[in-house]
Amino acid sequence: MADPVAFPARGVMPYLHWYYRLDKDGRSTRSGADTLAKLLPRAFGVDDKDILLSTKADPHFSYSGTQSAALAFDLELTQQTLAPAPNVDVVLGVIDTDIPLGHRAFRHADGTSRVLYHWSMNAPDASSYGREFTQKDINDLLAAHSPDGDLMQPLDQDGFNTAIGALDYGNLAGHRALGMRHSHGAHMLDAAGGCDPAKAPDFAKKVGLITVNMPSRWDFGEGGEFLEQHMIQAILRVHQIVEDLRKQAHAGAADIPAVTSLAFGRQAGAKRPDTDLLSRFLAELELGRSASAPPFDLVIPTGNDNQAQVVARHVIAPQSTLTVDWRIRPADQTDNYLEVWADPDGGGPAQDRALAVGLATPDGTFAVSPQMIEPGHYIDASTDTSGGAAKFASRIYRFEKPPQRKFQLSGYLIALGPVAPRGDSIGAVPSGVWTLSLSNRSDKPLVVHLSVQTDQSVHPVGQLSGRSSLDDPTYRTFDDTGVRLDAVKWDAPCWVNTEPRTGTRRHGTMNVAASQSVTAVVSGYRGSDGIPAPYASSGMGDDGTPARAGPTAALVTDDTGVLGGTLAAGSADGSRVAMRGTSFAAAQACRLVVDTWLASKSSRTTSAKDILQKAAQSHESTGPFDAAFDPDDPCHQPAKAKLGHGRVPHDPRKSQHRKGDRII
Repeated sequence: MADPVAFPARGVMPYLHWYYRLDKDGRSTRSGADTLAKLLPRAFGVDDKDILLSTKADPHFSYSGTQSAALAFDLELTQQTLAPAPNVDVVLGVIDTDIPLGHRAFRHADGTSRVLYHWSMNAPDASSYGREFTQKDINDLLAAHSPDGDLMQPLDQDGFNTAIGALDYGNLAGHRALGMRHSHGAHMLDAAGGCDPAKAPDFAKKVGLITVNMPSRWDFGEGGEFLEQHMIQAILRVHQIVEDLRKQAHAGAADIPAVTSLAFGRQAGAKRPDTDLLSRFLAELELGRSASAPPFDLVIPTGNDNQAQVVARHVIAPQSTLTVDWRIRPADQTDNYLEVWADPDGGGPAQDRALAVGLATPDGTFAVSPQMIEPGHYIDASTDTSGGAAKFASRIYRFEKPPQRKFQLSGYLIALGPVAPRGDSIGAVPSGVWTLSLSNRSDKPLVVHLSVQTDQSVHPVGQLSGRSSLDDPTYRTFDDTGVRLDAVKWDAPCWVNTEPRTGTRRHGTMNVAASQSVTAVVSGYRGSDGIPAPYASSGMGDDGTPARAGPTAALVTDDTGVLGGTLAAGSADGSRVAMRGTSFAAAQACRLVVDTWLASKSSRTTSAKDILQKAAQSHESTGPFDAAFDPDDPCHQPAKAKLGHGRVPHDPRKSQHRKGDRII
C-alpha cells in the first residue's frame, strides 16, 4: 500500500487528477485532445476563482472579487453584432445538446430564425471554444441549405445541422442524435419555446430565443469530470448576451426578463448550498443582481436517479467502523466514482480528524485498512499488474478544504478504473462487490452521506458502461404487495415516508446542481392522477440537513400510467415523439414562466421561483386529484421531498392524440 501523496498544486479537482492519471510509462492515459483541458489549463493548478469567468460590466451586475478572472478563450461576438430586437419582450434560454435550430417550431412565419444567438460549444481544434452564430448567421445557413435560398422550401436538415455543429458523423465522439428519431435538445426547446408562428404570431415575435449547444460527453466526461465548468461558462455567456440584448439590441430597454433551462447535473457531491462550485457561483450571480434588475433565472430538474440505489445516509457510532458494499458491473468500460461526505458538527478542528476511509476489492487482494488522509492528498488503493507492469487501478482522494470555509467537511472520492479498459495503458479493476470501510475516530456520532456518480459511455448511443450501485440488504424495491416503492407511500390516507433514516435511500437523490436554494427546481408527476414520477429524484424532505428539502414544484412528465412521457418535437422537422424525464418538467416550467411574463407587464419583475410556487399552490387549492397536496398539512409533509409546493396544471399543448411508437 502506497503512502498518501499531495495533489500537484492547490485547486486541482480529484476528478480531473484521476482523469489525467499516468500510465506505467509516466504518460497520461488521455489523449490530451479534451477541449476544456486545452482552453482552461489553469483549472488544473489554481483556486476555484480562476476556473470561473468574468462578464462585461453592466449596471445590473457585478462579480465579487472571487470571480474576476478573464475569459481563458475569446468569443468574438460584440454588442453591435446583435440584431435589433424591438419586438422581443421576454428572453428564453435553453442550454442543452443536439438542438435542431432549423426546426419550423423555432422559426418565424417567413422562415427566418427566432433564435437571436446560438453558441455551439463543440471545439474542432484547441484554438477555439466552438463557434457563435447571430440571428443573421443562422438565417444565412438556412438559406444556404434551402432550395434556391427560399426559406419556405424544405430544409436540407442534415446539411444545416452539420454546418452549425449539431451533427457530426466524421467524429467518433461527435453528436449523432439529430440523425435519429429523437434528441433531448429538440424536445426541450420545443416544450419550452416552440410554436406554430401562424397560430401564435405574438409568441413567436415576443419571445427571443438564446441557445447553447453543449459539447458531447467526450468533452465533459463519462463521469461529468468537466461538466460543472462547461455549465458555468454556458450560463455566463447567456447572461452576457441577455445584458447585451437589454442594452443595445432592444432599443435601449433594460426591462426584459430572462429564464433559462439548464437540464444538466451530477449525482455525487456534498449537496450543500455552500460547498459545490456551481452552487456558489449561482449564489454570487444572484447576489450580484441589483434589486431593480429584471429577473435572470434558471430552471433545473431534480434528476431521474430516484430508483438507482446511488445515495445512502449512515450514522456511525463513536470509535466504530461501518462497512458499505459498492457493486461494480461486469464489462464496464468506464470509470466509477463514489463520494463520501461527513456532516460537520460544529466541533472545530476535531471534526476534521473524525472520518477514516478504507477500501477492499471483491476478493480482498488489495484491501486498504481505514486511515486518515490529509486534505488535498490521495492514496493508491489498488494496482493492476495483469500486463506485467503496475498500472494504477483505484485511488482514494480527500477533498481540499474549500476556500473561505469556516468549517471543514470530511469529503472523500473513491475512483475506480474500468472493468474492461478501452486501452492497455489504463489499469483494470474486478467487477463485483467492493467494500468501503468508514471509521469514526471521534467521540461523537458521525453522519455520513454517500453518492455514486453517473457513469455513461462517452460515445454516441454507447452501451458499454454500467452504472455502479450501493448494495444494501435493507433497501426495498417493492412493498409486500408487489408495488414498486417510492420515497413516499402515496396510497395511504396520510402520505408516509417509506424509508428508514439510514441506509441506501431515495431521499437525497436530487442532483447536485439542483441542491442549491437560488434557482427554481422542478420534478415530475403523472398527469392522469397526480402521482409523482417514480424515477423523479427526491430532495431531503424534513431531514434537518442543509441540502434542499424538495423541488419548487412538480410538472407533468407522463401523461398516464400507460402513456409514459410527454409529446414534443423530434429530431426532424414536423416529427413529434414522447420522451420522459424531469428535464421536460424544466422545459414546461420555463414555458409557464414565459407565458406569465407575456400576459402581464407587471409580472416581469417576479422570479421564476415565485411564479412556479404560486401556480402550484393555486392549483393544489382546487383539489385537482383524489389526493390533494397541502404543504402546510402535517399529513402531507412527507410529500415535500417530491412535490415541493405542489403540482402545476397539465400543459394543454401536450393534450394530443398519441399514436405509434413512443420513446420511453
